[in-house]
Amino acid sequence: MKRLFLLVPDLKVTKEIVHELEAIGINDSNVHVMGNASETLKKEHLHEANLIQTTDLIPSLKRGAMIGIALSIVMCSVYAYALTTDGEIHLLVIAILVLFGLLFGAWASSLIGVSVKNPIVEKFNDYIKSGHYIMMVDTPPERESELSSQIISHHHDVKLVAV
Repeated sequence: MKRLFLLVPDLKVTKEIVHELEAIGINDSNVHVMGNASETLKKEHLHEANLIQTTDLIPSLKRGAMIGIALSIVMCSVYAYALTTDGEIHLLVIAILVLFGLLFGAWASSLIGVSVKNPIVEKFNDYIKSGHYIMMVDTPPERESELSSQIISHHHDVKLVAV
């Protein structure tokens, strides 16, 4: 899935875009809105962007898991060459070390990722503070250009800022 980031000037246009997307087959669970007034978004039945969309959580989890696996491979090498006295390598120990490294790396990096804003959201934080909205639309890659051009052609005041 690709994520389109749209700068939307007001709630009326935001609702219009959501209805247009629903009409062409984009499920409303794939549309997330970020704005100052979360109660207004709930009242209008718009999906407010959550931690997954507004922070660096998922990329951090992936990076942490990869770093954890890399470090656990180093630990497995130490185990295999230095700690085995009988020359027998226990696969269960290696599997546990790799799993531990993966989980620990993902956990540790998620603690950092949840406190770091999504770079695109961070860039347009002032836009949100001034009462506007950021809309995030998750779309299949093959429909990306179709959807973005349709939204921009119907709403000239909406800006596509990232994919």
